[in-house]
Amino acid sequence: MRFLSCVSPIILIALFLFSSCNPSYFLTKKRLHTSEISLKEISFCHAAPSQQAWYRCLVNGKILFKNIHLSGLLLLKYDSNSHTTRAVFTNELGYTFFDFSLWCPDSFTVHRMMPQFDKPYLIHALRQDIQLLLGMAQPPFSSSQISDTLVYEAGSMGDQAYFFINKNSGKILHTDVVAKNHLKARIQTTPAMSPGHLPDSFAVAHLKTNFRIEAKKMEHEE
Repeated sequence: MRFLSCVSPIILIALFLFSSCNPSYFLTKKRLHTSEISLKEISFCHAAPSQQAWYRCLVNGKILFKNIHLSGLLLLKYDSNSHTTRAVFTNELGYTFFDFSLWCPDSFTVHRMMPQFDKPYLIHALRQDIQLLLGMAQPPFSSSQISDTLVYEAGSMGDQAYFFINKNSGKILHTDVVAKNHLKARIQTTPAMSPGHLPDSFAVAHLKTNFRIEAKKMEHEE
C-alpha cells in the first residue's frame, strides 16, 4: 500500500500529461513525415488579384473570463500590387472593433483596436487568422501527400501552419495552426478556395481560448 501511495501521484501526473496532448495531431504529423515528398518554395502572397469583399461577421468567445458576442460588417480588401490587405470590422452603426493592415508576409500595422481587443495575444491571433486565410506563410516550406490531399507545412508567427489542399483542384480545404504539437486553431472555408483568394464564407475556431469567428460574404458589396 505504501508503494502504491508513492507511485499513484506519478501515474496521475503521467496520465494528465498524456491526456493533455492532442493525439490526433501526432498521428497526422507521423503520416506527413512518412509520406514527405520534397521541399517546395511556394508563395501564396502573389496568387490573388486585387479584390475586396464585405462579410456579415460574428465573433463569440471569452476575453479575460468575460463572454463577448459581436456582430457587424467585416471588410477584407486586398491589393495585389502592394501586397497589402486591410481588415476592418465595424458594427452597423460604424463603431470600429478593429482595423489593421498587413503587408505580405511580415509587416503589420494596427490603425484602431477596441479596448477589449487591444491585448497582445488577441492582436497576434487576429493577425494570424487573416494572414493564413489569405495563405500568407513564411518559409521554409515542405510538402507532403495524404491520399488525394496535399499538405503544405510552413511557419506562421512562431507556430506551424498546415495548408490542406485538394490535389486535383488546387483549392485549400482547411488550414491548421499547431503550437508545440497541439492543434491551436483551424480555419475552414466554404466552399474550398484557391490560395490567396477571398472565400465565400469562413470560420476560425481557436480551440484553446474558446474564441470563434464566423463570416459570410454579402451578396451585394456596400
